[in-house]
Amino acid sequence: MKICFLSDIHGNYDALKKCVKEAKKLNVKKFICLGDYVGYYYQPDKCIDLLLSLKAECIKGNHENIFLDIIKNKQKKNFYISKYGNGIKIALEKLKKKTHKFY
Repeated sequence: MKICFLSDIHGNYDALKKCVKEAKKLNVKKFICLGDYVGYYYQPDKCIDLLLSLKAECIKGNHENIFLDIIKNKQKKNFYISKYGNGIKIALEKLKKKTHKFY
């Protein structure tokens, strides 16, 4: 069975979609994400939806930990935005609570 390993997607849905398309052309049957599916880019919700539709096995990266840290402590939000940009802010706005179970 062919396996595709993905990492550092950072909310870049267009790139993820292209990778998945190419992997499927190669008859990949299993997808594993090595973390950082949220972050700098602005479509983490679509990335997570695609990963869920693929039944991808995913582990958390540091950007998922940052996201969850902000959910627990809103006072850290501005610190992380200043360090990593608005992608984390977009993730907080777009990702619904039900999606938090994904982590």
